[in-house]
Amino acid sequence: MSSLNSMLISGQVQTGGTTNNTTTTTTATGSNSITTDVDIFGVGNSINPTNFTYDGQTVLMINSTLNPNANVVKAQYFDPVYGSIPGLSPDFGNWNFDLVPNSYLNGSYSSSALLSEPTYLFNNLQPITAALGQYTLDIENGNAQADPVTGNSSKTLFFSLTSQPYVSYQGAFYSTPSQMNVVPGYSANNSDNFLFTSNYYVQQKNEIIIVQLVYTVSNTNSLNANNIGVGLTSSSPTISVIVYNKVISKDALASLASGSSTDGLKTKVYTAGPIPLQYTQNGTPFNPQNGSFSINNNVPIIIAPGYQKQYATMPVIYVNPTAKQVSGTTVYYPNYLLPGGSSPTGGYQIVNNLPVVNPLAINPPTGVEPCPFGHFVIGVAYSSDYANYQPGSSIYAEVLIKNIWRSPISIYQSYQAFSTNDMATKQVVLLFGKTFNGGTFLVTNSGTPISMIDNYAVTSLRNFMSIMRAVVTYYDGSTSLVDYFINSNVVQQINALSNANIQVLTLQPLLDGSISNPSTVLTCPNMYYLLLKTPNTVNMSVDPTNQVVFGQNIGTNYFGLPNSVLSATGDCRYYSSDLSLISVADGQLFGNSLYAGLNTINNQQFYTLIILPEALFNGVPLSTTNNVLSVYSTPSTLFYINTSSNTSSQFVPRSASITSTGSQSGTSSTFAITPTYNISKLVLTASNVKII
Repeated sequence: MSSLNSMLISGQVQTGGTTNNTTTTTTATGSNSITTDVDIFGVGNSINPTNFTYDGQTVLMINSTLNPNANVVKAQYFDPVYGSIPGLSPDFGNWNFDLVPNSYLNGSYSSSALLSEPTYLFNNLQPITAALGQYTLDIENGNAQADPVTGNSSKTLFFSLTSQPYVSYQGAFYSTPSQMNVVPGYSANNSDNFLFTSNYYVQQKNEIIIVQLVYTVSNTNSLNANNIGVGLTSSSPTISVIVYNKVISKDALASLASGSSTDGLKTKVYTAGPIPLQYTQNGTPFNPQNGSFSINNNVPIIIAPGYQKQYATMPVIYVNPTAKQVSGTTVYYPNYLLPGGSSPTGGYQIVNNLPVVNPLAINPPTGVEPCPFGHFVIGVAYSSDYANYQPGSSIYAEVLIKNIWRSPISIYQSYQAFSTNDMATKQVVLLFGKTFNGGTFLVTNSGTPISMIDNYAVTSLRNFMSIMRAVVTYYDGSTSLVDYFINSNVVQQINALSNANIQVLTLQPLLDGSISNPSTVLTCPNMYYLLLKTPNTVNMSVDPTNQVVFGQNIGTNYFGLPNSVLSATGDCRYYSSDLSLISVADGQLFGNSLYAGLNTINNQQFYTLIILPEALFNGVPLSTTNNVLSVYSTPSTLFYINTSSNTSSQFVPRSASITSTGSQSGTSSTFAITPTYNISKLVLTASNVKII
């Protein structure tokens, strides 16, 4: 194999044990050999970090404000043909969005030919005479609100489950219902579906969300007023609804504009239901000759990720036909429900912030013809608080902000020497993952698999630095690192102990696709190989066995490199760049490198370290002269000096020895003091030959 990456993938790299005698052998095509003690050069494209976190590169499309509701925008309802509500503002000119009649979202895309499209996106944009119950309306009722003082509103929305529905929008009909609107048009199948669609455009995301409500009325024969015993000796009708959210991305819109296929993952569909709906009061049997209703129906409207979840209370009203005697025979005539603004009373209103239904507020259409079937009407209300309903609402899309992820280690190293009291508005985004056994951990290092990450949190830089300083000062291993960030009990204890004001972080779920890496990550910027040749002039070796590092055991290998181990490399200086160790109270360390074992490359043996980008290390030499790496003494180092063939020693001070030439103390005795010098720095010659 010609590269360390090949060795890593093949599983040949071995981590060093206490004696560091494990080696691997590879055959390299290059002839480069190193005459210096260490070789430092960029990782380049020898490791593929695409599916892993990478400091300063990984893109997070998330809400990076402390208020999770801050970055939202209101979606605008549109009718794909008229632009707005038919008969009210029948054009696109009054809402200042990008949708215009001659755009790629104009009426040409509302033809019935699109029923055969694989995406099944625009199958019901207009009432279709030959089909049953397909209609487009604004399910949000134009954000109509009740009077803030009285809590009353007649500007309610309802629509009929009939073949040609009638709609009351904000308390007024589009047009007064006629005979064709009140005749249900039930099929002979004894079960019928009614499809209603609401289309909303989010300009800031160039995205469309389509809300489809598919109502199913079963046992429609029982709605015939001539049937006696319905609800007593024969079964009653049943109603249910299935909710679909179809999100059409900007890519899908571009495909529609160019005439390309819209197959694939550009359109996502989310479903809830079927949800059963009530239409009678509890304990009251249904009678097709009498009106009835129930307001106890809670239906999800917005369920798609990337949008604020929304539920609607949907009163279901049964509108019965009216009996009249014609030539001694009982004949039933259909009716329609009166809109909220009708006098003396409407069929459905908001009164004192509560939905109120009057099933007796019905009228026959002009020129009514006999029809024995009743029909159902669906009302809409939105709860803004407990027992506080509004006749309308709005859809809010979460506008995600592009953030660049920084490792907590690099952030702490960048600011640890400075005051951050004036940085309460500078935000820090932290990522959290799940281990194989379900435990939550803080993502501290580059190379963490993106697939393991499921939550994020946002905090101020000031709060983050307060937490990190508390970890460095008080961490004793009695609780996990992540608890310092998300456990209220631990934070409370730390605040009491340190008189600090640390705020607990609130975890928020990550949406699919919200973490990604740009193409620039493929060159692994700011990540370096540090290869220590053995033997070397100072007889140094590498052994991280005794290091205890945060995140060392998350259940997987960083960057997917088998037999590698997260380590802490330091204290070292290379020109003006430092490799520093961050140690907490009990000696545990924050990692800044991966140790990949003792490897043979071009017939030379190297202890292999991969310096991660969060180490903030610059391995580019400033000049060709005095190219050296200085290693300083520290109790937590992974660098050891081989003192014999089987033992090694860390950089620790030694005591002086005292010897005497006399047999007893006295004026004639002489003493010799032989000091053992402390080794505080070792200087290793360096080169920058790219041998991997």
